[in-house]
Amino acid sequence: MRRHSTASLYLALLCFALLTCGSVLLAAPPKPTGTWKIKSNFGSRTRISMLKLDLEEGQLTGELFRRPGEGTKIENARIDDGVVTFQTRRTFRRQTFTTEYRGTISGDTIQGQAEFKRGEQTRSWQWAAERSDPSILTAVAEAPPVAADIDLSDDNYEAWRDHILPELSEMAWAEIPWLSTFKDGILAADAADKPLLLWTMNGHPLGCT
Repeated sequence: MRRHSTASLYLALLCFALLTCGSVLLAAPPKPTGTWKIKSNFGSRTRISMLKLDLEEGQLTGELFRRPGEGTKIENARIDDGVVTFQTRRTFRRQTFTTEYRGTISGDTIQGQAEFKRGEQTRSWQWAAERSDPSILTAVAEAPPVAADIDLSDDNYEAWRDHILPELSEMAWAEIPWLSTFKDGILAADAADKPLLLWTMNGHPLGCT
């Protein structure tokens, strides 16, 4: 009789321990609050940006920094079971560009996918983020007066790269299905009954004049 009572007591303690541990695990969801360094992969090109997130009373807010000191507030942000989603909107030449981000938090990293919408066109890419020092948000690299004064090093390489690379909105022209000959343009414009835009350049392709 005593053996059964002892076994029942051990079993009850084991169940209590398991339930307690489970409660502790469930009570510690991933924390989005902080500064995140994002790497976005566009084919063979990688772009660096920064994300600042705050979670207060269940409300997720933040800013996305494509360059230090130049933040864009995120919209429609939320976190659900460790999955973060938000949007950014930018206006360029009277057109609004929307980018939707979705990523899963795991400790100090986020893995996800982003979609850029422009009219009826959609472009997607993979992105990854890791927690970073908040001071990087104010570390702005200033361009030197002449190219010969640039002292490129491992410490300022990423800042210079981000300073030189074009913004996503600045690459919108590449999405236009340009024709390479004047004849093809004339035929296409005539078939569509639309005006023709002729874009010509003069000089070396690495430094057009």
